[in-house]
Amino acid sequence: MARTILLVRHGYVGDQYAGRYLGATDVPLCSKLISRLDPLTHWLAARSPASLFASPMLRARQTAERVSPAGLQPQFDDDLREIDFGRWEGLTYAEIAANATPAELAGWAAADDDFAFPGGEQLGGFRSRIRRAADRLVSLPGEAVVAVTHGGVIRQMICHLLRLDVRRYLLFDVRCATAAAIDWHDGGGALAGLNLPEGAPGETRWLA
Repeated sequence: MARTILLVRHGYVGDQYAGRYLGATDVPLCSKLISRLDPLTHWLAARSPASLFASPMLRARQTAERVSPAGLQPQFDDDLREIDFGRWEGLTYAEIAANATPAELAGWAAADDDFAFPGGEQLGGFRSRIRRAADRLVSLPGEAVVAVTHGGVIRQMICHLLRLDVRRYLLFDVRCATAAAIDWHDGGGALAGLNLPEGAPGETRWLA
């Protein structure tokens, strides 16, 4: 059973996506900013993870290929995808608020399992697949395992592994090109660190 789960948020996408909701939109990393993953690459190598999994989305695949320690091949897990925002994909919150119905905005704010983004994914289904992925990670052998994924996935996974109400996900400031560390023992998790390594140039204005 894995002792430490390292949840990596992918690197930076282009500035044109800053402040926009990107879930199912398959955008690449920004080539000019890819070197910002280097501190994370060295930090992960020092921890000698036993396995590395990744979302199949392009931005996560490219990150996994960059940060994977030598000799460790990424394994892609569809459950690690970001949520599908449906018709709200690519929009800012202001653009969504200007076009959504009051009921849609209220449903989103309540964050109940039965809320579905218009034309997109239901929160309950999203959370269910995140729980599946998290439970697989903690069952793996090795002192450490890595999952390269997305901000929304990491927030929900932290809540699941720490046995927190899933609506508390916004309490966690998960930055690009950094890792969250969860120590797993006796069937429960403890948050050992957020936005690691210390001093990494992480930012949160990419909502992907």
